[in-house]
Formats: sequence, C-alpha cells, structure tokens
Amino acid sequence: MSFYVAAILVRTVHQRAVGFTLIELLIVIGIVAVLSAVAVLTLNPTELLKQARDSRRLTDLATINKALSIYQADTGAGTLGTPATVYVSVPDPTATSTLGTNCTSMGLPVLPSGYAYHCAASSTFQNVDGTGWIPVNLTQMSTKSPLGTFPVDPTNTTTSGRYYTFVTGAYPKQWEDTTVFESAKDQPIAVNDGDGYPGVYRAGPTIGVTPGIRDRNLVGYWTFDDVSTTSAKNITNPSMSVDLTSNWSPADLHVTGYNSPKAVHFDGVDDAAFLTGWEATMNKMTFAAWVNQGASSAFAPLFVRWATGTTRWYVYLNNTAPSFGIPGTFEDTSNYATPLGTWTHIAVTYDPSASLLAYYVNGTQVATSSRSAPISFENHGPVKTAFALPPSPSSLGYSSYNDSYANVTMDDVRVYDRALSGSEIAAIYQGTK
Repeated sequence: MSFYVAAILVRTVHQRAVGFTLIELLIVIGIVAVLSAVAVLTLNPTELLKQARDSRRLTDLATINKALSIYQADTGAGTLGTPATVYVSVPDPTATSTLGTNCTSMGLPVLPSGYAYHCAASSTFQNVDGTGWIPVNLTQMSTKSPLGTFPVDPTNTTTSGRYYTFVTGAYPKQWEDTTVFESAKDQPIAVNDGDGYPGVYRAGPTIGVTPGIRDRNLVGYWTFDDVSTTSAKNITNPSMSVDLTSNWSPADLHVTGYNSPKAVHFDGVDDAAFLTGWEATMNKMTFAAWVNQGASSAFAPLFVRWATGTTRWYVYLNNTAPSFGIPGTFEDTSNYATPLGTWTHIAVTYDPSASLLAYYVNGTQVATSSRSAPISFENHGPVKTAFALPPSPSSLGYSSYNDSYANVTMDDVRVYDRALSGSEIAAIYQGTK
C-alpha cells in the first residue's frame, strides 16, 4: 500500500498535475484511516499505562522479597513483624505517631477472626527503619540497607483496591506480599499463582499466609465463618451484611463448612438470608459457591437478585442441575446433574455482550448457552437467598418470585461484577477445595 501511495506522489510530480485525482485522494484517505486505526488499536495508551503500572508492581514485589531475603541472611532470620497482621502499603493520615494504626478508618475488607490490620503513619510509611509499612528495620544489617525506601503501589489507595499487603508467617523465612493487577496482559500471572483468588497476585516464599480478603471485581463475599444468630459479614464491604430470618435453628448456623470452620444450612422450609445496603451496578456477573444440596426440587434458589421493575436474575438448581434465569425473559438450565449430599463447587458466569452464559462444576465447564438479555444489579433494597435478594434487595436460599426455599448448605459464596474466565473458575476451585 505504501508503495502505491509513493507511486501516486511520483506520478503527480512528474506529470505536473494540479492535484490528486478523486480516486487517488480516496485511496490515500482510506489508507491513512486504516493505518490510524491500526496504530490506535496496537498502542492503546490506556492499556499501555496499565501494563506499565503492573510491570512496576512485579518489580516492586521482587525488590521487596530480595531485600528481605538479604536481611534475614545477614541478621540470622531477624523479625519480620507480627504474624496474623496484614500490613498495608497505604498510610493512615489519622496516625499520630510512628507506631501507626489498625487502619479502622481506611475502609478495608473484613478480616477473619484472629487477624488485624496495620497502617503506618504518612510521615514514615516508606521508611526502612522499622516504622515503614513493612515493619522491618533494614538499617540493622551489618552492611548498607539494600533499599532506601520500601516501594508502594503506583496507585496506592484503599478505595481503588490497588495497594500492597505484607503478612509474615509464624516461622523465619515465611512471608507473603500481594497486589492486584490492572492490565489484561498480566492477569494470567495472578490466575496461576496457586491460590483461590484469581485477581490477586501473591509473591514471597510462603504462599497462603495472607487471608482471602480481596479479589478483582469481587463485590460480594460470604465465608460464614463469622455467622451469628442474625447476620454474616460481606468481606468485601463491611457495611453490607447478610441478615438472617428469625427461623434459623442454632444447629443450622454452626454447620461445618467445606474446608472451612463454618457454613450455613438452609432447611428448605423457611430459612432465608437477605442482603441489604448493597450499592452496586452489574452488567455482567459470576456466582460461585460450595454447595451441598440436601433434597432436590424443581426450583432451589441459591442467589436471587431482585430489582424494582421487571429486570432481575437468579441462580438456582433445577432438581440438581445449575441453572440461571431472568423472570419473564428466559429460564436456562445446564442439564448437568450434581450429586445430592456431597459438597460441590458450582459457578455460573453471564456476559450478555458476548452472548455467553456458562456453567461450571468443580472447576470444569459443563455447559454453555447463547443468551444476551441484559441484567440489572442496582441497589433497590434487600436481597433474598438461600442465598437470595428479595423483591427489593437480594437473597440467598429463597425466591419470592415463586415463594421457593432451598434445602442446601452453602459456603464461600462469591459474586463478581464480571464474567470470570474458565481458568479463573478453575483457580477458585483448586484454591478452595
């Protein structure tokens, strides 16, 4: 093409033409338009900026881990901080001393019982003398400190979810640091790092000492390990809890979970949980949970999202087959029978823009369907479920659409506002099984 353009120009000069012919102008304009589009798609400045920040994140964690390894080798396994403490790279502006704070005003996710946060002061958070966000005194080394300051995330805000964390284990040479990537290019690195949180990248010699408290686009997360007689916390948003109906028996609230201390059993008669205070908008979704179905029914609601008007959606079991529906629009089933009385990991993803509804059982895709009807995830009040959201919010284990309850036990319930890939679903299953 470029040769043809050059030929046109040469011809024009030698023939002393007054200007291009109409056809030649149209060809040149078309070529320029194509080349411009290719340049924009290839360069994509927004994605390039994300990749640059992610590259810095990888470099930062590698730099931190190298410095800590040198420190421990030099000092004979010097202290790395207090175990079960999540050290956060974002400073707390309310800190009044170099001791820092427990981050209560920072809007961080809920920690499991036994864990605590720590945020350094704004004046010292990058120091390497033990007052920084990583509580290690590199100046104690017999040689010069390998770092002048501790790196922090390029964004480094709690509201964006872009920050580093550091957790030390109970023994020397045990620690882990985490970050969340932005670019599509670097997502597979986080997916394949060996944990059950595909949007979080974990580095360090001991993977798994950081509690699961965040993930990319995770808008709802209920482990039920903190369940009381009236509620259970949403780990991603402390202000939004699950409110339990008054019909629960104590035994149903203290069921042993799948590979976790607790789960919640919905009796299929009158047990339900309602989600309140959930302010989120969703155009795509993923539901994932460990489910143990006690008895089959034609409509056993797992998670129901209700909104005022006609647009609402739910994930349910059709007898024992994972299914999805939008009332008045479509009902879809995987036709894949899951076993009764057995813990099974079930996930459903829906991306209307890609016309793809997908079902996963134990980390493997078992069915897909071509669907494109839009969904709504707006804050319209409580949610019902066995996990569900009712005619105003959402809910678990119950659907007011047809007044149905589910006889199921549920654990590690997650809702994302994006459609996770098959590799991400597999990572969740492998990381939590």
